[in-house]
Amino acid sequence: MSKNSSFLIVGCGSIAEIHARVLKENLVQEEVFCIDINNKVQQNFIKKYNFKPFDPDRKYEALLICTPTNQHLKTLRDYKDYADYFFIEKPLVNSNSEFEEMMSLIKPDKLYCGLIELHNEIFIKLKSLIGKEDVISIQILRHSPEILSERVTSHAHMDLAIHDLSVLFKYFFKNNLIDKFEIIKNFKNGNFFETAEIIIKNKSINANISVSRKTNKKIRTWRVVTNKKTYEVDLITNTIKIYDSIDPLKVDSERFTQRLRETLNTYSLAEPAERQMEYFIEKIKKNKIDNEMVNIVKTCHLLLLNN
Repeated sequence: MSKNSSFLIVGCGSIAEIHARVLKENLVQEEVFCIDINNKVQQNFIKKYNFKPFDPDRKYEALLICTPTNQHLKTLRDYKDYADYFFIEKPLVNSNSEFEEMMSLIKPDKLYCGLIELHNEIFIKLKSLIGKEDVISIQILRHSPEILSERVTSHAHMDLAIHDLSVLFKYFFKNNLIDKFEIIKNFKNGNFFETAEIIIKNKSINANISVSRKTNKKIRTWRVVTNKKTYEVDLITNTIKIYDSIDPLKVDSERFTQRLRETLNTYSLAEPAERQMEYFIEKIKKNKIDNEMVNIVKTCHLLLLNN
């Protein structure tokens, strides 16, 4: 089996389309190969991006698993010997037993999980704006219309909340230290819960994540309250609104309004999908996924799978 600097994409659906576009337009000069159980889908994918079909006699530098969650482990079993590094979409698996088997098949520092919000520069900007202010509470909404859930093969809290949970651990709950973690699940559709509320806290911060695949509006918002300001982040409009002092209204002294100090537009920031793939390629070159990422991936999955 020959080895060249190349990527193999397994599963040519909507998520694979994002990675293919980024690889084709921005990052990789090396060859990209792909395979899908649906031959027509695979052929259209190859034609659209000028990729090549899977070659079983070749060794690949990285394997990108973009199949549905309930097929991740089987896909890894079938293709793990073809690559040295692995990019698997989130969530990695749906159960503890699957997670343990996956960790036994490949080394954690050779595995990256597709937690794209970790590479969203709006959170870097938010953290710099907060600076040394004391964070008191964080409220997060990640809601999706029901039509988008048809292809999903995992609970809403696994599918959606894992993004925000990973950001909380990277920027707000350092060293993954927490005092409380609780999931309140609701509205089961077949085998999967479609809505959930997650409560997470440490000694100084109370956080709440609300996720749903049953809403009529797509929502991606964060509200961070500190001892000095309130920050409202909208991941769809790419804006951060900053509120500071509270001024009494002249009309009614018993009513108060919070003053909008500033609205920051972050459209100029790099696309998270591109930064994510840049990160993965950089870690391949360094021959190791960093420990912080490994710990975040592990912590998020174990918390969500065990509650």
